[in-house]
Amino acid sequence: MWGSRRGQSAAVGVILFVGIIGSACGTSETAERTTARETPTASLTPAPPPPATPTYSVIGQSGNRYDGQPVYFVVIDPVDLSTDSFKQNVKLVIQAVANTHGSPDFSARVFDDEDIASEAFSEETHPPLGSPDEIRAFEDLKAQHLVAIYAGGFETMPEPYVLRWYPGAFTGTPNVGQYVDSEEWQP
Repeated sequence: MWGSRRGQSAAVGVILFVGIIGSACGTSETAERTTARETPTASLTPAPPPPATPTYSVIGQSGNRYDGQPVYFVVIDPVDLSTDSFKQNVKLVIQAVANTHGSPDFSARVFDDEDIASEAFSEETHPPLGSPDEIRAFEDLKAQHLVAIYAGGFETMPEPYVLRWYPGAFTGTPNVGQYVDSEEWQP
């Protein structure tokens, strides 16, 4: 019996010794929890919300392309030509049309003037009226206000999804010529 009490006393002594040494060295469970609480944690910054879709309206659908996909006539607010930031707005509008359509496979003509868009829409279904000079004058106006044409889903084409900027203008056209360009892009 004495041997077993001696063993118990030795065991208690070792446990007390380890506990005291652990406290002195800062390795106790309490010390670890305190240290963990004092360590600063990285704060997560929430992602900024996606940009809001600019105001737009689809004024009509001229029918379908040869592959059965629709051609939409879209009107946006007047474009500020001081920078090319309008391109992002046009892309947001086309993305919204794609979401409504349920697919990126469609065409869209994007104008920044409702009267010009309405006249162009009318031309799609009826031959233009007027003298050659009047028709030419309208084509000049259209070159200034047809901001973009999007054509998506032409799998047989080298660029099945393309966005053309100021497609009725030339690089030398006043005001908009600097933006005449095209890019592969899919909403």
